Amino acid sequence: MNKGLKVLTVVFLLLCIGLPGVMAEDLNGNSRNSTTTGSNQTSEIVTKEVEIGFRKKFGLVSNETIVDEKMKKYEKSTKYGVHLSPEEEAELTTRIDFQEKYMTEIKKIVTSKTNGEFTLFIDQAAGGIVNIGLKNNNIQLEEVISLFTDKSKLKIINISKSEKDLDKIHEKIWREKDKLMEVGIIINDVATDIPNARVVVGVLGATSDKTNYLMKLYGESVFVQEADIATTDADRASTWNPLQGGTKITFTNDEGKTARCSVGFMATAGNLKYVVTAGHCHTSDRTKLYYQGTSKLGTMTFYNQGGYADAGMIGGGPASLTYTGGKIYLNGSSSTGRYTFIQNASEDNPGEVVYMSGSSTDTNPIQWGTIQNTNFSINLDGYSYEKLRTASFTSAGGDSGGTVYNGSKLKGIDTGHTGSGLAIYSHVEHVLAALKTKFGSTVSVIY
Repeated sequence: MNKGLKVLTVVFLLLCIGLPGVMAEDLNGNSRNSTTTGSNQTSEIVTKEVEIGFRKKFGLVSNETIVDEKMKKYEKSTKYGVHLSPEEEAELTTRIDFQEKYMTEIKKIVTSKTNGEFTLFIDQAAGGIVNIGLKNNNIQLEEVISLFTDKSKLKIINISKSEKDLDKIHEKIWREKDKLMEVGIIINDVATDIPNARVVVGVLGATSDKTNYLMKLYGESVFVQEADIATTDADRASTWNPLQGGTKITFTNDEGKTARCSVGFMATAGNLKYVVTAGHCHTSDRTKLYYQGTSKLGTMTFYNQGGYADAGMIGGGPASLTYTGGKIYLNGSSSTGRYTFIQNASEDNPGEVVYMSGSSTDTNPIQWGTIQNTNFSINLDGYSYEKLRTASFTSAGGDSGGTVYNGSKLKGIDTGHTGSGLAIYSHVEHVLAALKTKFGSTVSVIY
């Protein structure tokens, strides 16, 4: 889907909670989980593509010749996982630190000044410019402007439709999708595209006639395209104690085969401790045991599918397991991250930097990207989801349940990816709320 979208999607999601030796595939049969290549030359090409993709995503020089030079001249950044000059790494760090420190405050100020009639997103590809769209040009934002030492990093524009306006069109189309099906228009997904001030509608078998029909019915802000398709992701295989987010969970699925997902974070409910992962990693037999390495985690007695979160809790492991520390697997025993607090669901924005630690392979590196959508909905096996997030990091089979975060801020757990490659995750606030409903009392993150 397009950048900065809030998406509502009705799709079949192929459960791919990763059988060992089997790569997750999208609906077109394309591998989403291949991590090895047939030659060093192929491996080098893949590495260069990753480097160029990262640079384009964050607005750095991406000319192939220059990228070759930087790969030869500089060591790979331990923080960003690509070859950067000291100046580039410093700029990225300054940029992201500023966004993490001030974006919540900026959003609160703009909301109060405009009564919610605005748009807000970060354009990382343009160098991290914060874009604020105002319907009323007379509104003064001196408090926001004063936060920017570099004024070129702030862009205030005039808009005709706020995010609220676009969402109303979005919701109307979604509510009326069954009626539209009666006239031969099958709606697969609907998205609020904030950067482009439009509502993107994914239609199965899109034609000019269907486009004209929808634009006549819902207005000029509607943009029709062929429907996107999505699939879920279901190793970091060593035994970790204290437990770490992003490490491999194994279990026997309903077909009697060994399957895998990832540790998201650790939590308490009542007097018990749990590992939180994706709810679609459950089995019909609630007595089935789950393992992290050789450690028995227990059973997934509580899980949620549908609503705002895809989440489950695995509990009943031995007393020798350590759940505290808020640890996240990064690059091995000598390199771990740590979350110390959670993000509120109202605080994230399109363009915000996000990381994911998951176990699609035993040596899978940390994945980087930016938030694309803050409201993504799907129908799966009779369960209807809303308010999931999508992001531009890579998500593949085995990553399900993996830790989504930025720095010390816990953001959520991985679910899957769309056919166009956007990752899907459940926000941590919604995960905790859904599990509280299932458990019957408060579920809290262990730090």
